[in-house]
Amino acid sequence: MNYYIADLHFGHENILKYDNRPFQNILKQDDYIIRNWNNEVKEDDDVYIIGDISFYKADLTIELLESLNGRKHLIVGNHDSSLIKKKKVRACFESIDEYKEIKDGDMHVILCHYPIPFFKNFQKKNYVHLYGHLHNRSYDDNMMNHMITSIEDLYQKQHNMLNVGCMHEYIDYTPITLKRAMMCIKNRRVSDKSARYISNMSQKEIEEFSESLSRSLNEYDHELDLDHIINEVIDEICE
Repeated sequence: MNYYIADLHFGHENILKYDNRPFQNILKQDDYIIRNWNNEVKEDDDVYIIGDISFYKADLTIELLESLNGRKHLIVGNHDSSLIKKKKVRACFESIDEYKEIKDGDMHVILCHYPIPFFKNFQKKNYVHLYGHLHNRSYDDNMMNHMITSIEDLYQKQHNMLNVGCMHEYIDYTPITLKRAMMCIKNRRVSDKSARYISNMSQKEIEEFSESLSRSLNEYDHELDLDHIINEVIDEICE
């Protein structure tokens, strides 16, 4: 099984404030990542770390990496250059690349620490781009999300790229599978459509929406995705 995650930032105390990461100190973050990682990843799995591993010195970084399950592959980030000059650090990885393309099932996966909005074959549904670098709710992250939405509006279809930075709620400091990543991309598109429609509603439309949503929630199983239900209600109102 392949897993993906970015921007671990082991040992980087300032990242807690910058990303609003919910930990009292960096040791608690590091322990949380290690525990989540090893609960999810098995020894024979492959994990692609899409940049920015650690701010610790080489010896402690090696110790951390050796405590993590699975075969580790590094896609180099902007904070990795000094560490990977160390031979012993490099030995912790099965592969080290600035940019990599792999197959995961039927999907072509393009891996780069930096986002590439118009990645190779982006128009094809069996290509996906996973990246990091843009931090949680930063100006750059918001700008990239706006660009993705614009591309989806222009081409009238899902744009398969996702920020897999560990701090995002849908990652929760745990490596994710491609299946999970694709589900996050789909949910993002549905959420964007819902948000744009609701923001343009009149008071009367909001009342109609609330009534339709209440009816739908009574009809559906409680485990169904709320965004899916909202999307169906919007389609019903638009008819």
